[in-house]
Amino acid sequence: MLRVVWLQINLDSITREVVYANMARGADIATFEPAQRRIQALMDKDSYPRFISSDLYQYLLQQAA
Repeated sequence: MLRVVWLQINLDSITREVVYANMARGADIATFEPAQRRIQALMDKDSYPRFISSDLYQYLLQQAA
């Protein structure tokens, strides 16, 4: 049995409206590009730098050396 899990991402209202408008016109390969760009920017600015400086990453880095 396939289980669908909905994960919610907190996007700004402008990006959300653009995606909704794209979906209303009919989904295609570019429908979610604005959201993808925004999520990537958020990850670059916050998540990735935090991960790189985390104890876990530093430990793994030392193990690999």
